[in-house]
Amino acid sequence: PAMRAAFEARGKQYDKVVRGLSYQVAPRAKIFRRDAGSVSNVTDLMRVLRYNAATNDTYSDGDAWSTICARGDLALGATVADGCIDGKVTTFAMAQGMAALAVNGPSSDGGTPAFDWSEFEELSVVGPHKGMPDVYSTQWSLHAP
Repeated sequence: PAMRAAFEARGKQYDKVVRGLSYQVAPRAKIFRRDAGSVSNVTDLMRVLRYNAATNDTYSDGDAWSTICARGDLALGATVADGCIDGKVTTFAMAQGMAALAVNGPSSDGGTPAFDWSEFEELSVVGPHKGMPDVYSTQWSLHAP
């Protein structure tokens, strides 16, 4: 009750804020619980870790922040260049060889479009994105010594 009063006094929507932070009721928690049983190999795990199908997922309520691999550029309301930017997966056998699978850049799984810097021209005041691709349509790749 004290937290609710503090949030409401500041004009925040308590239930919405707490829902996103709760281990039990956050949309991401519900999605993980639902999809964990479908993971039986590394490919399945990669799919779950990069999941962002906000427009098609009832737990996300259409909000790209409320998925496993959140995308601020696809969020409802104000969009920002922020969110899930990579993924890393390994197995016991791969770890013994110091290897892992990794992907860089926001998710474009689940039918979401690849992140495109041209949609964020206003960020040029912060600095150019030199050394980064204009569009992130990256794929998983193996990294090993």
